Amino acid sequence: MQIFTIIQSTIIRNAKKILIAMSALHLAADQKFADFEKPCGSIFSINQSASSGNMAHQAVKDTFKYFAYGSNLLRERILINNPSAKFYGIGKLNGYTIAFDSPEGVSTDRWFGGGATIHKVNSPSHVYGVIWDIHNSDLESLDRQESVYNALQVDVEVISQSQPEITEQTSAEVVQCRTYQMFKGKGNTLPSPYYKKVILMGARQNGLPEDYIRFVERLPDNQVTEEPVAYKKVMEMLKQMHGTETQEYDQ
Repeated sequence: MQIFTIIQSTIIRNAKKILIAMSALHLAADQKFADFEKPCGSIFSINQSASSGNMAHQAVKDTFKYFAYGSNLLRERILINNPSAKFYGIGKLNGYTIAFDSPEGVSTDRWFGGGATIHKVNSPSHVYGVIWDIHNSDLESLDRQESVYNALQVDVEVISQSQPEITEQTSAEVVQCRTYQMFKGKGNTLPSPYYKKVILMGARQNGLPEDYIRFVERLPDNQVTEEPVAYKKVMEMLKQMHGTETQEYDQ
């Protein structure tokens, strides 16, 4: 009887130990499962953060750069149709030359003569102009103004970002700009003196190189004496902004 009691006690003690061990294993398994679940939330957070960063990096710019070499050199001229235009810098378009022409079948009544255009050349020629930073909302109006021109994307060397002084130091920056080239031109149409005057006013206003200004001055015009409608609009804008049609760059 005593032996049976001892055996029974031993069995009970061992059973308790087994139950305790099983409980410990169950708790460990629960903890491991909980630890397995936690990284899922962390991975999602990391991916979400990376996604947000990529979206910010890929944000679309709301402005574009426009290289002007004709009448839009003059600030008051470009603001008539593109009020968001802001000066970015003086630019140099290499491998092109400036010319004057008029498209086939298009009236020259707006300026009473040819308009400025650019021709690509193999010689080391260049065209100076102004780089304007313009809001995308003005792109349609700029295209409409340049409706007889093809839009081009060109690389422009930024030679100065300060007004009105300019240096001939090598630029560290080249920017891609929108510009326009006349299509289906007649071949050669001289500009009116008033159109050329607006170009020169813009060139002086923004500090283009003096030798380039003298080069434009020497280009022939058609000697028409009547003021074109487009010129009158520019003069009205000058008067509205400054109270006078005469500026220090009108020489």
